[in-house]
Amino acid sequence: MTDLQAASARVATADTSDLALRSRGLTVIGFAPQLEGRSNGTPAEPVPEEEPLTAGRRTAVSVPLSFFGPEVPPDPAVVRLLIGDDVVAVGEARFGEAALLLLPSFEPGWAQGRAEIDLHGLAIDDRRYFSWPTRPSVGVAIVGDPGHFVADAVATLQEAGRLRLAASAAADVWIAAGGNGLQEGLAGGRSVVVLPPVDPLELPQLNSRLERARVPWRYRPGPAAGSTRLSPVDWLPGLRDAEVRDLYELTPSTLATLDTALVSTTSGETWLVRGATPAGAAYLLLASPLVPESIDLPVTAAMLPFVDALIGDWARRSSRVQSNFDGPARMRLPPRARSISLPDGTALTVEGGAPFRAEQPGNYRVTDGDSLIMAFSVNAPLRESDLSQGQPEALQAALPDAAWYWVRDASIEEWQNAVYRERRGRPAWRPLVVLLLAVSIVEAVIAAAGRRRETATGPTDHRK
Repeated sequence: MTDLQAASARVATADTSDLALRSRGLTVIGFAPQLEGRSNGTPAEPVPEEEPLTAGRRTAVSVPLSFFGPEVPPDPAVVRLLIGDDVVAVGEARFGEAALLLLPSFEPGWAQGRAEIDLHGLAIDDRRYFSWPTRPSVGVAIVGDPGHFVADAVATLQEAGRLRLAASAAADVWIAAGGNGLQEGLAGGRSVVVLPPVDPLELPQLNSRLERARVPWRYRPGPAAGSTRLSPVDWLPGLRDAEVRDLYELTPSTLATLDTALVSTTSGETWLVRGATPAGAAYLLLASPLVPESIDLPVTAAMLPFVDALIGDWARRSSRVQSNFDGPARMRLPPRARSISLPDGTALTVEGGAPFRAEQPGNYRVTDGDSLIMAFSVNAPLRESDLSQGQPEALQAALPDAAWYWVRDASIEEWQNAVYRERRGRPAWRPLVVLLLAVSIVEAVIAAAGRRRETATGPTDHRK
């Protein structure tokens, strides 16, 4: 039974293509009544101007409006942002455009809510839920001379409120050009980002600083002249456009087995590695200086998001996880997870590290029993908002060798004619009637015989 929705037919064909080889000899009856075409409007996934959000700062959120149907309504739709049941922002936009709304500030942790419009076609997709991480502003100190491209990026991020420049003693993260101050920073519990020098003759001095700080990595001159590219990171797609021309070799010792290669090149070399000291201080080592002569990242649009992630996420030992899902969410829970709050308010006890599948649209909150450790949102798939009908042939491609019969009339008679197309056995009513007659005859004979015996013997006198 299907409404022959064009989008669903394409997905069904893709998901069941392996059945095509086994479809020979099958008979398929498709019940697909002719339905009137329906238009549908829906908000798409809200997009904040920055992610993660910065605690204490208001954030502009763009809410695109999509419309599926032959005639787009001329009047704008009202768009609302809600936190819980409270409307925090209202705007207007026409379908095909985006509404720009201002989200209030949040404390460090997670921002959850929804964007919604009035009813347009389907009801289930008139709201889109969102979950975004919110982090505190990071104090950053620059130690040494990292070059004006890094300094400009840090200054721009400070103007945007993403970080704050601070003295070394008050900073959370140190940017250590050439490894300057590496030992002191790690000893003080700071996260230290090491930028290698442009001149390879300075590598011995950098390696000496790494040795004194007990960081189990060493820099070596890179491979012969040539170029490679950075492998993309899911949430930093611009890295794939960065060409690397000068690359140092990062050589680990046996103590670096727990360190993580965050970014590599397309040819397999480690370009950014993160590790931690026994006391828990983090260090990040780049394999190229951030200058255009070595890598063209500083002159691309990816430079600001990269420095923001370098200082705000990687240096703080946090990691990005997908928090907004278009359709059912499949994930592995954090090891500390103990409970999940479902959209309907139900609290579900879970096991940390176990797989979890969320299908109900809404906002979810994962806790360790006392504090929130993760949040995510599930929405109705946007493709399902397109209600346009496809053709039977689109679905038949899933089972190309089967015999297909289509019923497009919704009457009971047509449905019965389709389901009971042919009989696979002999009719059962005739044997049942014969059996019923035989049982009736036998019962009649037995009853008649009993009456005859009673008449022949006469009544019995029980008196003494």
